[in-house]
Amino acid sequence: MNPAPALRFASSAVLLALMAAPLGTPQAQTDPEIRQLVSQEIRRGLPADGIGGFAVVARRYGHNVFFNHGYADGRTKRPVDSDSLFNLASIGKVFDVTLLTQMVRQRELDFDDLVVKYVPELQRGSDIRRVTIGQLATHTSGLLLPHDHPPWPEQGYTLPEFIRTLNGWRADAEHEPGKQRIYTHAGFMLLHLAIERRFAMPLARLMAERVLQPLADDDVARRFCGAPVTERADARRITRGPSIAPTQTTRAASSLDLIRHRHRRP
Repeated sequence: MNPAPALRFASSAVLLALMAAPLGTPQAQTDPEIRQLVSQEIRRGLPADGIGGFAVVARRYGHNVFFNHGYADGRTKRPVDSDSLFNLASIGKVFDVTLLTQMVRQRELDFDDLVVKYVPELQRGSDIRRVTIGQLATHTSGLLLPHDHPPWPEQGYTLPEFIRTLNGWRADAEHEPGKQRIYTHAGFMLLHLAIERRFAMPLARLMAERVLQPLADDDVARRFCGAPVTERADARRITRGPSIAPTQTTRAASSLDLIRHRHRRP
């Protein structure tokens, strides 16, 4: 059974319970009471074999309380701790749009720009020529490729294959640019490519320099990027390497990273 839906539900239940608790004094709920509340809700979503885990941090009255359960490595039985890294998955798209919005505000590009302006190989295509940067960022391009839905193909695209697939894409009544909202990872891969072409720079470097490093210390920025900027290869693999696949761009952080980032002061 996939524990993800249960974990999402349990997380919501924990937040609702904490919000409903009396807040008159810092002693309204003690650390052990909060720990018990978190544990009883989240444990319901953990698989019976104990493989997997979670890290939660709660901040109340300027005090951080950390909760860790399960294993970071099931083979070695290494437990999850507050410094264990978790893949942030598609939360990375929030960072992508933050970067894009900054660029638009600085008039370096525009949401209404056609993507072919920055990826001229798409001029040979059909409906892809009508897709804008803004539509890619808001999942309204209508673009939907096999990697966007199950059954997930194991094989990714090389850049020429990706361009060829995009050029062959045809819109229809249910997949029309600007007409409906359909989640598409392929759209964000194309957005990454367009941004890299616009600035002649890897996306990871742009993300680190413009978004992450101004907001957090270098250690947090490196963790969100996955590696120091000079060693980062994901963006280059996407645009020039062997394949384009849904798992090519990942960011990771620990609960300790997030609380540091959230409460860091300039």
